[in-house]
Order: sequence, then C-alpha cells, then structure tokens
Amino acid sequence: MGRELGSFHKNEPCHKEHSYRECDPKMESSASMRNHALIRIAAKFWLWVTIGWLLAGKAEAATTRETDLFLDSPLRTIQIEVSPEGMEILRQSSRKGRVGMHEQTHAEATVRENGQVYTKVAIHLKGSFGSFRPVDSKPGLTLKFDKTAKHQLFHGLSKISLNNSVQDSSYISDKLCRELYAQAGVPVPRVDYAVVELNGQKLGLYLLVEGWDKRFLKRYFNNVDGNLYDPPQLFDIDKPLEVITGVHPDDQSELAELAQACAGKDPDQRLEQIRKLVDFDRLLTLLAFDVMIWNWDGYPLFQNNYRVFHNVESHRIVFMPHGMDQMFWKPDGPILTGRNGLVARGVLQAEAGRRLYLDRFRELRASVYDVQAITNRVNVLAARIRPALLKAGFLSGIQHSRAVNRLNRLIAQRAVEMDRQLASLQEWQKIGVGETVTLSGWEPVETSGELVLDQAPDAGPLHIQAKTDAIGVWRKVLWLEEGTYVLQGRLKTAGVVSPRRDSLKGAGLRVFSLRKQSNGLRWSWFPYDESRDYEHRGEMGTAKNGGTRLTGTTDWTDVSYEFQLRQPLADLQIQCELYAKVGEAWFDPQSLKLTRKTAVCP
Repeated sequence: MGRELGSFHKNEPCHKEHSYRECDPKMESSASMRNHALIRIAAKFWLWVTIGWLLAGKAEAATTRETDLFLDSPLRTIQIEVSPEGMEILRQSSRKGRVGMHEQTHAEATVRENGQVYTKVAIHLKGSFGSFRPVDSKPGLTLKFDKTAKHQLFHGLSKISLNNSVQDSSYISDKLCRELYAQAGVPVPRVDYAVVELNGQKLGLYLLVEGWDKRFLKRYFNNVDGNLYDPPQLFDIDKPLEVITGVHPDDQSELAELAQACAGKDPDQRLEQIRKLVDFDRLLTLLAFDVMIWNWDGYPLFQNNYRVFHNVESHRIVFMPHGMDQMFWKPDGPILTGRNGLVARGVLQAEAGRRLYLDRFRELRASVYDVQAITNRVNVLAARIRPALLKAGFLSGIQHSRAVNRLNRLIAQRAVEMDRQLASLQEWQKIGVGETVTLSGWEPVETSGELVLDQAPDAGPLHIQAKTDAIGVWRKVLWLEEGTYVLQGRLKTAGVVSPRRDSLKGAGLRVFSLRKQSNGLRWSWFPYDESRDYEHRGEMGTAKNGGTRLTGTTDWTDVSYEFQLRQPLADLQIQCELYAKVGEAWFDPQSLKLTRKTAVCP
C-alpha cells in the first residue's frame, strides 16, 4: 500500500515524516491549485503596482510640465495663428464692446510653443473697462485647449489667459500679489510670463495665467463638485451669478442663504450666521490682505474682481481674488475699510468682526508683508522680464525701470503707513449708541497765514487769532466706528472777517479725514472718483448738516456738526477752526462733546 502511494512520487518516495497532506495525491492536487492561485494573485498585484507606477510617473510628468510654467523658467514664446475668418469673428467681438458687457465669441486657433502644436484651440478676447483692447491692438486673450479638441492640455492645463498688462507697466503686480495671496493661504490661480505672437505679429510680453476650472480647484480642495462662480462686474452674491463649473449649476441656494444672512438687522447675529456659511479664516485673510496691498478693485473695496466657490465638503463658501494688476496705489489708505461687499460689510459692522479683522491684519503684517522680501522678489522678476521688454526699444526699458522703482517705493510707503495707523489705534474712542463723551487733549495746528493759537490758564477757552488771511485749527484725532454722530460745543467770535465765500468761512466745528478721497458722504476707492477738491472731499458732514459758521462779533453760541462715518473704523480729525482774514474765535473745551446717534449708516 505504501509502495502504491509512493508511486505517485517516483523521484521522492513517501517517508513517515511527511505529512498526510504531502503524501495524499488529492491533497497534492489541491495544494498545486492553491499555488497556482497564489501565483495568479501575485501576478495581478505586481501588474497593478506596475500600472500604478506608470500612471504615477505619467501624473508626475504632467505635474512637472504644469508646474514648470510657474517656476521662473526661461520666458516661453507662444505663437497663435487665427484664420482670416476667425480674426473677423474677433474683430466683431471688439466692435460689440468690452468683454463682460456681452456674450464672449470664440474663434479657432492653432498654438505653437516649444515645438508643440495645439490645434482647434478656442480663443476669445478678454478684459474689462481698463484692460480691454481690440484684437488688432494688444488684446487680452483666453485660450481653451480642450473645448473642441477633447483631452488636449497645455502643460497639464485646459485653460489659460494671456493678460496684456496694459494697466501695469511694471508687469509685476499681478504675479507678485498672487504669490503673496497664496503665501497667506488664499486660493488663487498661478501666473507667469510669455512672449506672444499673433499671426506672425509680435505683441510683446504677456502674463500667462492659470484658468479658473476644476484643475485649479483640485490644488486646494478635495471635492470640486461645488459651483465655482464668476460674478459679472459689480455683482454681489445676492444676484444670480454665472457658473464656471459645478455639478448643479442651477442650484445657487447656498448663495441665497448667505445673502439672507447678510440682510440680518443685528450685527452680532449676522456675523455668527456668516461664520457658519463661509470659510471664515480665508475670508478674514482676503478682507485684510485686500486692504493691505490696496486691491481697490476687489470684493471688499469695490465689490468686483472676485470668484466664489462652494466647498461641498465643508459646506462653506470660499471667496478668492481675481485681477491684481493695480495694487499699492494708495499707500496712505486706511487699514480698516472695505465695506462695499455684502459679506465684507456683514463682518466689519460687528465689533467682534472688526477686532478679528485687526488681529488678522497684524498677523499678515508680521508674517507676509515683509518689505525686504517683497521688494527683493520685485527686483528678481524685473531682471527676468527686462530683456523681453528691451526688445521693444530702449525707451521701454527706461519706462519699465521707472515703474519697478515706483512699485518698490509704494510697497515701502504702505508698510510705514500701516505701522503708523496700527500704533495710533490707541486713540480708538469707544462710544455706544446714545452715549455722549467730552473731548479733551486738543492740539494747535497752524495751517496757513499769520496766527496766534493759545489757551487760557486753567483749561480756559481755546483761542485762535487771525492777523492776516489765515486758517487756524485746534485738532483732536480720534478713531471712531461706523455710525452717525453729532459734535457740539460753544464758541464766540470778535471781528471775524472772512474773504472766503464757501462753506468754510468764519469759525465753526468740522470733522475731516485726510484718507477720504471722494466728495459727499460716500467713501469711494475707484480712482476716477477721486476729487481734486482737497478742502472739501475729506469732510464728514454736508452743507445741510455741516453746522453753523460764525463771522463778525458774537457772544457765546451753541453750535453743532452732524456727520456720518460710512466706514467700519477710521481715524478722524475733530476740529475747532477759524478761516478768516482777521478776527478772533474762542471755543469752550468743557462744552466740546461727541454723541453717537446710530451704529450703522446706509
């Protein structure tokens, strides 16, 4: 029996020490099958590992190609060819008006770059009021590589924009500020440079900008199914917005919910609702950094140039900046402004929101706004692109150098002014609605002409005497929160003769801001709203509520000056002033009081 069993192992007779499994032919067959199964499993495992390696290598290569666009590589040349029929389409688009005012019209192009040829590329003109140029000038362009040719990518990207930088002769602001936003933790598309040719015509240096799409979103978010919104110019989140990408583009309920939260009457409750609906950490950074680098055309200051993404994973709305070619324009701008956007206003009208904002502002000033590092980066970028600009002529090089020097100067000046305002915040006067405070700590200011400014002993009247055509002021600087206020006091005059025929003649009270650049009660940061009437543009009151101005000789008279501060917080100059050819005025310091009537303004 044993020999018969052993006959199945002619070369290896069965021994007693062998297990039954090893000697039983049925079990041997089963073991063999299992071995084969294990081999097949192992083979499949290594096959998937190999495929994974290949895919990872391919992905890594694609990522390398994509990121290579944004790593200070040598300037690339992009050659664009558009047929005569396509050029006529783009010319018709130019004639219709600025992009954003009408539906974009695409033509078809062939694009060549570094030996690579991309066909059937959709191309349209881009830009708005300041940057839009016709196709036969130096147009801004958007290229979509996979709109017609499916799966066609340019260095891993399906969409890029070529910005003409006609509003920034340094060609640096947009790239620099995007890098700073990213450093601060705000999602923003990347940008680099390219030299562009259109049908053989050299258009010159452009900024090459990553497109707003799912590929961009995936760099910041795990789930990109939510709507990415492109608001039309000056549209806020309370209106239907265009959807760039998203699984449910017709469902904008998350925006409606946020708009409803912003409409709440109580500032503190409104802030709490906003915090539940937005990525609040990123929003605070955006609000503070927009003001820090003076993004006057962004969401907080002008309700413009922004994108919104609904992060369905966190159930939060994310605000992101767009278009950063005009930064640092106003180095002496206030450090706490930006109430134009609904959500920005909802945050900053609450005291807790203002304090959180200021904390974030201080953090960014310490961690991101490093003047030496920023200006060094400006100089590196300038050296990199200057050869391309010099090809347009020596004069272009000179103009570029001037623009770079100006940019560096504005960056440094902004830092000085921010630090000055942060230090002066100790003058923040907390006044509740209905509360009245007596003002003290007045300082004399000789504005012009021959003057005497003095004060009687033992805190007596503040005295101003004009000996020639003069302007004299007793001033107190206060940081006040948004609201309607009334400044009141008592004054008397003697022999005041004023040659002035405007509302500033004689003696009276006035509240003024050196930072306000527009006339009337509204604070506008739009450059073309800036008034050249420097005497009046900073006034907080109007002709209707600006108070009484006294001339001639009068006994002690009660006067008042009502004003509105339509900013979350601002440093204001409270002034007792005399505008006169000759004469004297006295102000009773014990009577000089400030009352807050309302907490918010329209």
